[in-house]
Amino acid sequence: MNKNLNMDCIRSFVSIVEQGNFAKAATHVGRTAAAISLQMERLQGQLGIQLFQKDGRNRVVTPSGQEFFEHARAILAQNDAAIRLADPRDLTGAIRLGIVQDFADDFFPKALSSFSEVFKNIRINVIVERSENLLEMLENSALDQVIAFRHTTDAKATLLRESEMIWLGKADTTIADITPLQLVLMDGPCQFRKAALKSLGDAGVAWDVKLASASMSCVTAAAEAGLGVAVRTADVLESKKLNVSRITNLPPLPSINLQLYTRGEDHSPAIEKLSEYWVAQMGRPGPIAQL
Repeated sequence: MNKNLNMDCIRSFVSIVEQGNFAKAATHVGRTAAAISLQMERLQGQLGIQLFQKDGRNRVVTPSGQEFFEHARAILAQNDAAIRLADPRDLTGAIRLGIVQDFADDFFPKALSSFSEVFKNIRINVIVERSENLLEMLENSALDQVIAFRHTTDAKATLLRESEMIWLGKADTTIADITPLQLVLMDGPCQFRKAALKSLGDAGVAWDVKLASASMSCVTAAAEAGLGVAVRTADVLESKKLNVSRITNLPPLPSINLQLYTRGEDHSPAIEKLSEYWVAQMGRPGPIAQL
């Protein structure tokens, strides 16, 4: 006769092994240490094997327990995957999301509107900042997810798309022919600023920073006004419909990766669902503005 193992007991057992002891596991699963002990007695009775043995004042996993641990993790993974197939309207939760300025004004509200139509009970709190600032907040557990340009970090990174850096200037002007080249750039540190100055330096093009700002809106407005040439991604040009055009008679620029960053720990179903959404939407070819 087949037996049905208790999923709560299995989850507590896996937590004990991963956390290292009963007390930490109890905190992790939101139960008391006494409740965890009762669960393990129940699980051992169901399995008919000894999962733990005494080692001084501590309890350690037996060889049979170690063998069962691999099965237990697989059972949990399948269980959690099945749960995620449930009606998305049943998902609830709050997500703290950080996103770079490039996508905050135009693309992002449209994307969130589309997401919210399906996941009506998930609340998203948004912070718009520079990539390095957002990643610092993620590492300090102040954010759950970050959409940012590639930086060195210990956070888990998923590539969303490789974006082309381009020169942008006011449409129908010859500002790119002015010497020295007038630039409107973000304040440093900034990967776009660094790439622009390196490209011009390697090509021997004289330049002068006409305007520098921490605000991307200010930089793009300056480019639209004809104050100088800016550097952003082709995604920005396509999504914002700015009164600027791509300038092609300047030295080439590198591409830059847009990444989805998360902390390397268990995530709520709401966070996982939003991660899947970003990968599906932003990772596909073509302008992001078509969302």
